Amino acid sequence: MSKTTIPTGGITDATIATGDIADNAVTAAKSTARITVADQWRLTDSFNATADTDAFITANLEQDDTSGFENLGSSMTVSSGVFTFPSTGIYYVAFTISESKNANHYFAGKIWSTNNNSSYTQRSGPYAYNVTSSSATVGSVLTTSCFFDVTNVSNCKVKFGYETNATAAVSANSNINRTFMTFIRLGDT
Repeated sequence: MSKTTIPTGGITDATIATGDIADNAVTAAKSTARITVADQWRLTDSFNATADTDAFITANLEQDDTSGFENLGSSMTVSSGVFTFPSTGIYYVAFTISESKNANHYFAGKIWSTNNNSSYTQRSGPYAYNVTSSSATVGSVLTTSCFFDVTNVSNCKVKFGYETNATAAVSANSNINRTFMTFIRLGDT
């Protein structure tokens, strides 16, 4: 009999010995081998980012509410730009920021995290160097990401921001994602 064909009478009890697959092994595999949280938030109002090395986005943030969006699991929460995770686990955190200026400048989007709800460490921050020989507006869209081991939801948090050497316009919209954050729980901590 072929290993890929189930006989007409089905699989007999003798085909699979008791204990070949333990019930708890199947339950454990189902509970740990899937994404249980996926969420997106965005900046709703554009603003002028002034020259600064570590500026944070602290206001005008909303969960994506455009038709077709549905978060998976419990939602992230935010207070003054600091995001709290709904459960422990290993998370993929991504940040996309859109900016422009009509002069030469550099710009970086940044992610910071804390494990003690106090001191933050910069986790990522790619730079874009925008050069123009005229008064034309130049800009960039930067996406950066990191993995974050959230071992305690009271202490492990993230926040987002930027660095620039000149005033630049950060683009936002309350209907589409222009400057936005993505959170995906990949598995248990």
